[in-house]
Parts: sequence; C-alpha cells; structure tokens
Amino acid sequence: VDDALSKAYGETGRIDYVINTAGVLRIGKLAETDNTTIQEALNVNYLAPVQIARASYKYLAETQGQLLLYTSSSYTRG
Repeated sequence: VDDALSKAYGETGRIDYVINTAGVLRIGKLAETDNTTIQEALNVNYLAPVQIARASYKYLAETQGQLLLYTSSSYTRG
C-alpha cells in the first residue's frame, strides 16, 4: 500500500481520492466456521481498510482529498 501510494504521488504530485472496495463474504454457520476463515475475513474486511486509510492520510490531508470506503454489497446476495 505504501509503495503504491508513494509511486502514484511521485508520478502525479498529488493524491485526491483513495477508493477502498476490497472485501470477502463467507456464507456459513458461525459454529461451523473455522478460525482461519474468521481471521481472513477480519484481515480483509477490517484491518486492510484501516491500514489503507492510515497510509493514505498524509496524502489526502495535503490535498483535502477524500477516502471512499465501500463496505458491503452482501445485501444483494440475499
């Protein structure tokens, strides 16, 4: 993330927007879900967006840019 932001900033001189759309949805019964699957969901759905927001903050603060966090489309899957 840091490298990608640094490269984009180096090539353009500014970052105005960061759009975060990553996410995973594992459908199943909680009692039958293993710890690896739970940890994967936490890493992708929570920790990764936090890390992206932290890494992009200095660039967005400079330009008064915006961070768009797209949190879920699971409602479309029933």
